[in-house]
Amino acid sequence: MTWYRNLKLHLLLSGVLLFFSSASSGATELPVALSPEEVECDRQQLEHLALRMVVSEVEPGAEALNPSLFLWRQASGGASYSGLAVTDSVREDSLGKIRDERQLSIEMVFGEKGDLLDPRRPLLPHVTIARRSQDSNLVVATSEPWMTITMEVAALVEDPYVPKIPLAVNSLKTNSGRRQPLSAADALGRGLLADGLTRPCHAKLTAFDERIFRILSRTLRLTRWFTLLGAGPNDPTAWNIVLFRGGDPHLYRGTILGYQRVRNDDGTTTFNRLELTALEFEIHWDAEGRLTDGEIRLFPQPHTGRLSIFLLPPMLPGRDQQREGTFAGKPYLRFDYTDAPSNILTAPVNWGDLLANSSWNQ
Repeated sequence: MTWYRNLKLHLLLSGVLLFFSSASSGATELPVALSPEEVECDRQQLEHLALRMVVSEVEPGAEALNPSLFLWRQASGGASYSGLAVTDSVREDSLGKIRDERQLSIEMVFGEKGDLLDPRRPLLPHVTIARRSQDSNLVVATSEPWMTITMEVAALVEDPYVPKIPLAVNSLKTNSGRRQPLSAADALGRGLLADGLTRPCHAKLTAFDERIFRILSRTLRLTRWFTLLGAGPNDPTAWNIVLFRGGDPHLYRGTILGYQRVRNDDGTTTFNRLELTALEFEIHWDAEGRLTDGEIRLFPQPHTGRLSIFLLPPMLPGRDQQREGTFAGKPYLRFDYTDAPSNILTAPVNWGDLLANSSWNQ
């Protein structure tokens, strides 16, 4: 499995380069300003990637679930990306609010020309996807929620749940009937070149930027709960959230891409996309690079759909639970419908408080 060894070598070298670049400078390499063109290129690349991907969740005894998939570009250079899938985790039970989740971490590496066994065939763009087992909850299908991340590599993306050229990884630890663990996959496809995924937009992202992306992926949570109509028992909505830099070094941005796979009365299914919704994070830090305060902002569109957004402290997924006491006073946004008096579209963020019990702000 040469491609898998190459991927592991790429990830190892990326980590080594990031470590030595930080160590050689003797100080934290803080973010730098980006041009409007660089920001727009990042946004388009990540949104194109997100439109090719879906996350699905299976939980014993549950019906419709609402998982999320976070995506961002790595700071190590090249066309490499990270992702974190999260189960449907924030809801309400008889004791009040609860957060209880599982996570599946992935890495993706793209290239412009992939080798084929047949030397007579043309070289095509390629992608390799692999799960990071040490950062993931690997589970047995019969006992815990588990997730599958699927990607369409074909030029035309119709329904990523049933791709023509599929890539998939899941969080299964062992075989369960016909279900098998999927730890890595690779594929070739012209669509990757058309979407511009094989070349990075610039080389200005820093290890500090990537740290912010990882913190956001582990603190930002979306749900239909706590909105005007609440969560529907048969609501199949899932979300992809792409994270990228803004032009100002203190500005980080996101796009929420919601989608649904709906089962029709005749037994067929229909894949629907919701309107894209923008997020902004203004983040400040001290001279040592420790995050201090900031603000989160939501920019809903007319057809965004109801949505609640929380920023919550990082947790050990699969073991810890967070209850009402953790939610109290934490940043919270809410969108019910356009101009609704109940909408909350901005909130202050105390990053020192949010990350107080983690090692990510030392």
